[in-house]
Amino acid sequence: MRTLNYFLFALVLLTLAPTAVAGFDTYSDRSAWQNSTGATQTENFDSIVVDTDFHPNPLTFGSGLSLQAPGNAGNNFIDVVPISSEVDVDGTAVASIFNGQSDLPLLPSIRFAGPVSAFGADFRSLQDSVVRTQFELRLNGVVVGTIEPNVISEITLRFFGFTANAGETFDEIVVLRINNDVFGMDYAEWSSVDQGQTMPVPALAPFGLIILLLGVVFLSTRRLRA
Repeated sequence: MRTLNYFLFALVLLTLAPTAVAGFDTYSDRSAWQNSTGATQTENFDSIVVDTDFHPNPLTFGSGLSLQAPGNAGNNFIDVVPISSEVDVDGTAVASIFNGQSDLPLLPSIRFAGPVSAFGADFRSLQDSVVRTQFELRLNGVVVGTIEPNVISEITLRFFGFTANAGETFDEIVVLRINNDVFGMDYAEWSSVDQGQTMPVPALAPFGLIILLLGVVFLSTRRLRA
């Protein structure tokens, strides 16, 4: 009986792991996105006056935003003058983000000084022609959601943003490689939240919940037969 009780206790711990993925609303219009977020912080990268890479060490701006790509990840730069039309947003400093090639997948990331509930920016060539990139949202290293921007025409300039619902927050956006992608990002905005709203709400994993309920039924049956 004692062994069974320990087993059920372990199942409770497993099923309380934060497995639920939050919902996020996406936007293609900056004004509509801003209306959904409230106050925001901004970064336009114009404080950088010399081409500066953000690999392997992070590059942190006065706004609190940080960019970092792993290893010798070429093409991950703040370009004072955009290197090509493929990343050019408006002719000024731009974050050129490269997620690697088939033999060298990279995980560039966008990080914030604290938890945020929304992010948006102007992008050039993000997700052009085919699915290339997903944004994996993390909070304290835990994945809380994954967003796949819609596919657009080649070298298109557009705004893309998203807001969390159900009180969810994140403090990092990891750029996941689906296919090769190089894109430009500028005029980033995000909405910070209070530190008291940082942890994901634990959710019962469906499979674990079923096992737990079966265990409770089994334990109850044993007691009735005793």
